[in-house]
Amino acid sequence: MRCISNKVLIAIIIIVAVFAALFTIGLIFSVFQGIESVRTGEPNKIGLFMVAGDPEANEYYTIYLMLKDEKQADIAADGVIEFSIIDNKGNILYNEKRNVTAKDFQIYEHKIFGGKFIGYSWDVPINKVKPGIPDSLGYGKAEITFITKSGKELHSSYDLIKIPKLKPINIKTVNIEVIGPYSDDVTAYAFPPFGEQYGEAEIELSISYFTFSGPEIINITKIEIEPSDLEVVKIEPSLPQQIVNSKSKNFIITVSAPNGFEGVLTIKIILSG
Repeated sequence: MRCISNKVLIAIIIIVAVFAALFTIGLIFSVFQGIESVRTGEPNKIGLFMVAGDPEANEYYTIYLMLKDEKQADIAADGVIEFSIIDNKGNILYNEKRNVTAKDFQIYEHKIFGGKFIGYSWDVPINKVKPGIPDSLGYGKAEITFITKSGKELHSSYDLIKIPKLKPINIKTVNIEVIGPYSDDVTAYAFPPFGEQYGEAEIELSISYFTFSGPEIINITKIEIEPSDLEVVKIEPSLPQQIVNSKSKNFIITVSAPNGFEGVLTIKIILSG
Protein backbone atom coordinates (compact mmCIF):
# COMPACT_ATOMS: atom_id res chain seq x y z
CA MET A 1 0.00 0.00 0.00
CA ARG A 2 1.47 3.35 -1.04
CA CYS A 3 1.95 6.08 1.56
CA ILE A 4 1.63 9.76 0.78
CA SER A 5 4.94 11.52 1.29
CA ASN A 6 5.25 14.37 3.77
CA LYS A 7 5.87 16.86 0.95
CA VAL A 8 2.71 15.82 -0.89
CA LEU A 9 0.69 15.92 2.33
CA ILE A 10 1.99 19.41 3.14
CA ALA A 11 1.14 20.59 -0.39
CA ILE A 12 -2.41 19.27 -0.05
CA ILE A 13 -2.84 20.99 3.31
CA ILE A 14 -1.56 24.29 1.86
CA ILE A 15 -3.95 24.09 -1.12
CA VAL A 16 -6.93 23.39 1.15
CA ALA A 17 -5.92 26.20 3.50
CA VAL A 18 -5.55 28.70 0.63
CA PHE A 19 -8.93 27.70 -0.79
CA ALA A 20 -10.57 28.10 2.63
CA ALA A 21 -8.92 31.47 3.17
CA LEU A 22 -9.97 32.78 -0.24
CA PHE A 23 -13.52 31.66 0.36
CA THR A 24 -13.61 33.23 3.82
CA ILE A 25 -12.50 36.63 2.58
CA GLY A 26 -14.80 36.57 -0.39
CA LEU A 27 -12.34 36.05 -3.26
CA ILE A 28 -13.93 32.94 -4.75
CA PHE A 29 -16.12 34.62 -7.36
CA SER A 30 -15.69 37.63 -9.62
CA VAL A 31 -18.04 39.28 -12.10
CA PHE A 32 -17.48 37.84 -15.58
CA GLN A 33 -16.32 40.52 -18.01
CA GLY A 34 -17.44 38.78 -21.20
CA ILE A 35 -20.43 39.61 -23.39
CA GLU A 36 -22.67 36.61 -22.65
CA SER A 37 -26.32 37.45 -22.10
CA VAL A 38 -28.17 36.68 -18.86
CA ARG A 39 -30.98 34.14 -19.18
CA THR A 40 -34.29 34.93 -17.50
CA GLY A 41 -37.15 32.66 -16.49
CA GLU A 42 -39.31 31.27 -13.68
CA PRO A 43 -37.20 29.96 -10.76
CA ASN A 44 -37.89 26.44 -9.51
CA LYS A 45 -35.23 26.17 -6.80
CA ILE A 46 -32.16 27.82 -5.30
CA GLY A 47 -29.10 26.27 -6.91
CA LEU A 48 -26.46 28.07 -4.87
CA PHE A 49 -26.48 30.06 -1.65
CA MET A 50 -23.19 31.06 -0.03
CA VAL A 51 -21.97 33.70 2.39
CA ALA A 52 -18.33 34.83 2.35
CA GLY A 53 -16.71 36.94 5.04
CA ASP A 54 -15.22 36.72 8.52
CA PRO A 55 -15.85 39.21 11.36
CA GLU A 56 -12.19 38.93 12.35
CA ALA A 57 -10.88 39.76 8.87
CA ASN A 58 -13.51 41.65 6.88
CA GLU A 59 -15.89 44.61 7.04
CA TYR A 60 -18.60 42.97 4.92
CA TYR A 61 -20.31 39.68 4.27
CA THR A 62 -20.86 38.98 0.57
CA ILE A 63 -23.93 36.87 -0.20
CA TYR A 64 -24.18 34.87 -3.44
CA LEU A 65 -27.45 33.51 -4.79
CA MET A 66 -28.10 31.40 -7.88
CA LEU A 67 -31.58 30.41 -9.12
CA LYS A 68 -32.43 27.44 -11.34
CA ASP A 69 -35.46 26.73 -13.50
CA GLU A 70 -37.21 23.39 -14.06
CA LYS A 71 -34.55 22.39 -16.62
CA GLN A 72 -31.77 23.03 -14.05
CA ALA A 73 -30.50 26.06 -15.96
CA ASP A 74 -29.31 29.03 -13.89
CA ILE A 75 -31.47 32.08 -14.57
CA ALA A 76 -32.25 35.65 -13.51
CA ALA A 77 -35.68 36.59 -12.19
CA ASP A 78 -37.70 39.27 -10.46
CA GLY A 79 -38.61 38.60 -6.84
CA VAL A 80 -38.22 39.39 -3.16
CA ILE A 81 -35.34 38.17 -0.99
CA GLU A 82 -35.69 37.56 2.75
CA PHE A 83 -32.30 37.00 4.38
CA SER A 84 -31.30 36.37 7.99
CA ILE A 85 -28.26 35.40 10.08
CA ILE A 86 -28.90 33.20 13.13
CA ASP A 87 -26.65 32.04 15.94
CA ASN A 88 -26.28 28.54 17.36
CA LYS A 89 -29.15 29.10 19.82
CA GLY A 90 -31.60 30.32 17.17
CA ASN A 91 -31.28 34.03 17.99
CA ILE A 92 -31.70 36.30 14.95
CA LEU A 93 -28.61 38.48 14.61
CA TYR A 94 -29.56 40.18 11.34
CA ASN A 95 -32.45 40.12 8.89
CA GLU A 96 -33.48 42.09 5.86
CA LYS A 97 -35.92 42.07 2.96
CA ARG A 98 -35.02 43.34 -0.51
CA ASN A 99 -36.65 43.53 -3.93
CA VAL A 100 -34.61 42.39 -6.92
CA THR A 101 -35.16 42.37 -10.67
CA ALA A 102 -33.66 40.20 -13.39
CA LYS A 103 -31.50 43.18 -14.37
CA ASP A 104 -29.74 42.97 -10.99
CA PHE A 105 -28.30 39.54 -11.84
CA GLN A 106 -24.84 39.14 -13.35
CA ILE A 107 -22.59 36.40 -14.66
CA TYR A 108 -20.02 35.27 -12.09
CA GLU A 109 -16.83 33.33 -12.69
CA HIS A 110 -15.07 31.02 -10.21
CA LYS A 111 -11.58 32.42 -9.65
CA ILE A 112 -9.88 29.09 -8.97
CA PHE A 113 -11.66 26.43 -11.02
CA GLY A 114 -13.22 28.56 -13.75
CA GLY A 115 -16.84 27.97 -14.71
CA LYS A 116 -19.56 30.59 -14.77
CA PHE A 117 -23.07 31.00 -13.39
CA ILE A 118 -25.84 33.58 -13.41
CA GLY A 119 -26.37 34.95 -9.95
CA TYR A 120 -27.10 37.85 -7.67
CA SER A 121 -24.90 39.13 -4.84
CA TRP A 122 -24.86 41.93 -2.31
CA ASP A 123 -22.88 43.02 0.73
CA VAL A 124 -23.94 43.26 4.37
CA PRO A 125 -21.81 45.38 6.74
CA ILE A 126 -20.63 43.07 9.51
CA ASN A 127 -21.02 45.85 12.08
CA LYS A 128 -24.79 45.70 11.41
CA VAL A 129 -24.87 42.08 12.64
CA LYS A 130 -25.42 41.59 16.38
CA PRO A 131 -22.97 39.39 18.32
CA GLY A 132 -24.29 35.94 19.05
CA ILE A 133 -23.50 32.47 20.34
CA PRO A 134 -21.53 30.42 17.76
CA ASP A 135 -21.06 26.68 17.66
CA SER A 136 -17.78 25.16 18.85
CA LEU A 137 -16.07 26.16 15.58
CA GLY A 138 -17.33 29.76 15.57
CA TYR A 139 -20.15 29.30 13.04
CA GLY A 140 -23.78 30.35 12.91
CA LYS A 141 -26.31 29.91 10.10
CA ALA A 142 -27.66 32.04 7.28
CA GLU A 143 -31.13 31.48 5.80
CA ILE A 144 -32.62 32.84 2.61
CA THR A 145 -36.05 32.80 0.99
CA PHE A 146 -36.61 33.90 -2.60
CA ILE A 147 -40.26 34.75 -3.32
CA THR A 148 -41.05 34.64 -7.05
CA LYS A 149 -43.48 36.95 -8.87
CA SER A 150 -46.02 34.12 -8.82
CA GLY A 151 -45.70 33.84 -5.01
CA LYS A 152 -43.66 30.63 -4.86
CA GLU A 153 -41.21 30.54 -1.93
CA LEU A 154 -37.77 28.98 -2.44
CA HIS A 155 -35.69 28.28 0.66
CA SER A 156 -32.06 27.53 1.41
CA SER A 157 -29.62 27.74 4.32
CA TYR A 158 -25.87 27.97 4.79
CA ASP A 159 -24.19 26.59 7.92
CA LEU A 160 -20.62 27.84 7.51
CA ILE A 161 -20.94 31.55 8.26
CA LYS A 162 -18.57 32.93 10.89
CA ILE A 163 -20.58 35.22 13.18
CA PRO A 164 -19.60 38.04 15.55
CA LYS A 165 -19.25 36.51 19.01
CA LEU A 166 -20.54 37.67 22.36
CA LYS A 167 -17.81 38.32 24.90
CA PRO A 168 -16.42 34.99 26.14
CA ILE A 169 -16.95 33.30 29.50
CA ASN A 170 -13.94 31.29 30.67
CA ILE A 171 -14.37 29.73 34.11
CA LYS A 172 -10.94 28.51 35.18
CA THR A 173 -11.89 26.82 38.47
CA VAL A 174 -14.82 26.66 40.90
CA ASN A 175 -14.68 27.13 44.67
CA ILE A 176 -17.56 25.88 46.82
CA GLU A 177 -18.76 27.14 50.21
CA VAL A 178 -21.48 25.31 52.18
CA ILE A 179 -23.25 27.53 54.71
CA GLY A 180 -25.80 26.53 57.35
CA PRO A 181 -26.60 23.70 59.78
CA TYR A 182 -24.92 20.32 59.15
CA SER A 183 -22.63 21.86 56.51
CA ASP A 184 -19.84 19.53 57.69
CA ASP A 185 -21.96 16.58 56.55
CA VAL A 186 -22.35 17.95 53.02
CA THR A 187 -19.91 17.33 50.17
CA ALA A 188 -20.20 19.20 46.87
CA TYR A 189 -18.37 19.03 43.55
CA ALA A 190 -18.65 21.41 40.59
CA PHE A 191 -17.68 20.84 36.97
CA PRO A 192 -17.30 23.98 34.84
CA PRO A 193 -17.47 23.83 31.03
CA PHE A 194 -14.22 23.30 29.18
CA GLY A 195 -12.74 26.34 27.43
CA GLU A 196 -14.47 29.51 26.31
CA GLN A 197 -18.25 29.75 26.19
CA TYR A 198 -20.31 32.53 24.61
CA GLY A 199 -23.49 34.09 25.93
CA GLU A 200 -24.09 31.49 28.63
CA ALA A 201 -22.16 28.78 30.46
CA GLU A 202 -23.43 25.73 32.34
CA ILE A 203 -21.86 24.44 35.55
CA GLU A 204 -22.71 20.95 36.80
CA LEU A 205 -23.06 20.80 40.59
CA SER A 206 -23.38 17.62 42.65
CA ILE A 207 -24.33 17.85 46.36
CA SER A 208 -24.19 14.83 48.72
CA TYR A 209 -25.36 14.50 52.32
CA PHE A 210 -24.20 11.85 54.80
CA THR A 211 -24.68 12.04 58.58
CA PHE A 212 -24.68 9.84 61.71
CA SER A 213 -26.25 12.37 64.07
CA GLY A 214 -28.10 14.92 61.93
CA PRO A 215 -31.66 14.88 60.59
CA GLU A 216 -32.70 12.45 57.89
CA ILE A 217 -33.45 15.32 55.50
CA ILE A 218 -31.88 18.76 55.02
CA ASN A 219 -32.98 21.61 52.76
CA ILE A 220 -31.00 23.44 50.12
CA THR A 221 -32.71 26.83 50.23
CA LYS A 222 -30.44 28.91 48.01
CA ILE A 223 -27.44 28.77 45.69
CA GLU A 224 -25.47 31.97 45.10
CA ILE A 225 -22.53 32.71 42.83
CA GLU A 226 -19.68 35.21 42.91
CA PRO A 227 -18.25 37.45 41.52
CA SER A 228 -20.98 39.83 40.39
CA ASP A 229 -19.61 39.75 36.81
CA LEU A 230 -21.61 36.54 36.46
CA GLU A 231 -25.40 36.41 36.63
CA VAL A 232 -27.50 33.33 37.34
CA VAL A 233 -29.87 32.68 34.43
CA LYS A 234 -31.47 29.57 35.92
CA ILE A 235 -30.87 26.66 38.27
CA GLU A 236 -32.32 23.26 37.42
CA PRO A 237 -34.02 21.75 39.30
CA SER A 238 -35.35 24.94 40.88
CA LEU A 239 -34.86 25.67 44.58
CA PRO A 240 -35.61 24.88 47.34
CA GLN A 241 -34.70 21.17 47.24
CA GLN A 242 -34.32 18.46 49.87
CA ILE A 243 -31.53 15.91 50.23
CA VAL A 244 -32.05 12.65 52.11
CA ASN A 245 -29.27 11.18 54.22
CA SER A 246 -26.81 9.08 52.14
CA LYS A 247 -28.17 10.54 48.92
CA SER A 248 -27.02 13.17 46.44
CA LYS A 249 -28.71 15.67 44.14
CA ASN A 250 -27.39 17.12 40.87
CA PHE A 251 -27.96 20.63 39.56
CA ILE A 252 -27.23 22.57 36.39
CA ILE A 253 -26.43 26.25 37.00
CA THR A 254 -26.64 28.43 33.90
CA VAL A 255 -24.79 31.74 34.11
CA SER A 256 -24.30 34.70 31.78
CA ALA A 257 -21.72 37.49 31.65
CA PRO A 258 -22.73 40.48 29.48
CA ASN A 259 -19.23 41.95 29.77
CA GLY A 260 -17.37 38.65 29.55
CA PHE A 261 -15.60 36.78 32.34
CA GLU A 262 -12.34 34.95 32.95
CA GLY A 263 -11.34 33.66 36.37
CA VAL A 264 -12.52 31.78 39.44
CA LEU A 265 -16.21 31.20 40.21
CA THR A 266 -17.42 30.75 43.79
CA ILE A 267 -20.63 28.84 44.52
CA LYS A 268 -22.32 29.32 47.91
CA ILE A 269 -24.76 26.61 48.97
CA ILE A 270 -27.18 27.80 51.68
CA LEU A 271 -28.72 25.08 53.89
CA SER A 272 -31.49 24.85 56.46
CA GLY A 273 -32.41 21.97 58.76
